[in-house]
Amino acid sequence: PQPAAAPPRRDFSVTAHEPLVGAAAAPRAGVEVGSLQRGSDYVLRLGVSLAGKKSLLSGNVSVGDVPPQGMQTRWFVTAADVEFLPALSSCKVEKKGRFWLASFDLKVPGEGESQVEELGIRTGAALGTVKVDIYAARGNGVLDLYRQLTVDLAEPAKVQDDICTAAGHTLLHTTHEWTTPPVHAQVIVWKGSAHITMLRGAEVKDYSDTIDWPVTVAQLANPIDTVRAKLDLLRENWSAYFNAIDVDDMKQRLPSHAGVLDDGGGNGWQLPELADAAHRDAYDDVLRSKEMRAFAQAGYRLYNTCFPEGTALRTMLDELPAGSRVDFQWTEKSGAGMVPHVPWALMYGKLVDVTGKEPVDPEAFFGLRLRVGSQAWSGRNPSRALVGAKPAQSMNILYWGDKPKDEVGIEARWQSQEFAGWGQKVLPDAAQADRKGQVVSAIDEPVPAPVGVIYLFCHYGAQNDNDVSLRFGDSAQPADVLSQDELSARKLLDTPLLFANACGTAEADPFTAGVLESIFFDRGVRAFVGTETRVPVQLASRFAWLFFQFFYRRFDAKPMSAGEALVQARMFLWTQYRNMGGLFYSLVNQYDLYFASHEEVVALRQ
Repeated sequence: PQPAAAPPRRDFSVTAHEPLVGAAAAPRAGVEVGSLQRGSDYVLRLGVSLAGKKSLLSGNVSVGDVPPQGMQTRWFVTAADVEFLPALSSCKVEKKGRFWLASFDLKVPGEGESQVEELGIRTGAALGTVKVDIYAARGNGVLDLYRQLTVDLAEPAKVQDDICTAAGHTLLHTTHEWTTPPVHAQVIVWKGSAHITMLRGAEVKDYSDTIDWPVTVAQLANPIDTVRAKLDLLRENWSAYFNAIDVDDMKQRLPSHAGVLDDGGGNGWQLPELADAAHRDAYDDVLRSKEMRAFAQAGYRLYNTCFPEGTALRTMLDELPAGSRVDFQWTEKSGAGMVPHVPWALMYGKLVDVTGKEPVDPEAFFGLRLRVGSQAWSGRNPSRALVGAKPAQSMNILYWGDKPKDEVGIEARWQSQEFAGWGQKVLPDAAQADRKGQVVSAIDEPVPAPVGVIYLFCHYGAQNDNDVSLRFGDSAQPADVLSQDELSARKLLDTPLLFANACGTAEADPFTAGVLESIFFDRGVRAFVGTETRVPVQLASRFAWLFFQFFYRRFDAKPMSAGEALVQARMFLWTQYRNMGGLFYSLVNQYDLYFASHEEVVALRQ
């Protein structure tokens, strides 16, 4: 028998029509038009159609692989320079400040075309731009961002498409109840607006709104620089506190971490204090320090600058129960004024008593109060699975300095033993010549494919914002240093996660993109774990080990996302040692990325 023919390809579709004058009921759309005029009324028809039909959209707008039973979606359409007309619309239309917002539910069938929704619009002096956010939806109100279309209505119409998530990888359940956030909020910044969606619990209808986003890069530049500087000052004066993590004790405590982050019955996690007396005493000293108070003050200033008191978004964030998840999407497609890397986890949510009478509350830092997701780069791969048909490899490229008192070298050798014991590839191979050449080749084209994770443990240097280097040896000689010119631009076909465990790898001047982030996102990585500033050496080594315990499913065989693995590593240090060291680390882009196969990720929908 001949194999069944593949069903016809389908596209998201937006067509423009002359309105039916005087029509009292549907349809509202008349003759289709190929181009729009300024200052005129039209009816847009939005839905899914067979590929090849006329549409205002162009580019990669294929619907992709939808489950056979179909997929329920919710569409949010936003515009600031195009007026929406309720009388010509079949969907809900409302004005939010200076923004127009339309929303509707639409079932994407397993095959064939969908029904369409009609949206009346009036163009202005400029034809304007319409943004379409499409969420996969579940019956209890759960939403998961699926696709984003930004449509320029000028002739010829253009579309920018972010393929956020593969259809079969949306609406995933967590694998442990204690990793389920009580609230999941998403904040999408676009052209001076912030579109918010929020789900509180499994039984409550979602909340959505569009509000002004008045924040500019000029406003954030100094607060971002200051909070990083204060964190670095805290590190400089209290490194012994951050480094006080005994390996054997850490390994002994780790199995008991399961369920520690009790969600309190949907009211937010309840965090136990499991640290011994020595660690509590060390923490108390740090808590009373002027460096800690200065760090919190800088974190509050950053928070208050980004989310001023009295604004709707500030109120929402203040009211979130502990353990909630907030995803911030602010990419180069958001419009002018975008900040490439905001240290969201370093924001501090309480007013600081500068007199010192009231102690700082570390659990007011976003990184110890919330699960924080951040997308600063347009999506490169919609899959949430890092493992294909063949098992994915992990490539660990470690510092090779071997002087007896070199702390980085000591930790690199410990990591090498650990990772090799896990069956992972460790570079450079001491049995081969030209250590630097091995590393340059491995970063250029990681083998054997597929390589799902690239881990770097080294020193990071920057002569300026546009000239970075990675130092793997104990000298500044060229044989020990990879300059920016030696970092390949070749596409990484396996689109891995990159963990750059070196000082300040996620740090970026607010006016420019983080150079190392930019290099690797341009090459196709899906997520980037990096450091906000310099990190105490032993802490850096222990944190990476913890992150991989959760992410590589050594702690538990069930898949855990990269974002959640970062959260669990942070909270293990906090609950077990009263150690705030997880705040040094951030993850950019795919929070929901699993060291798992496509089939395992699809199973998480069940």
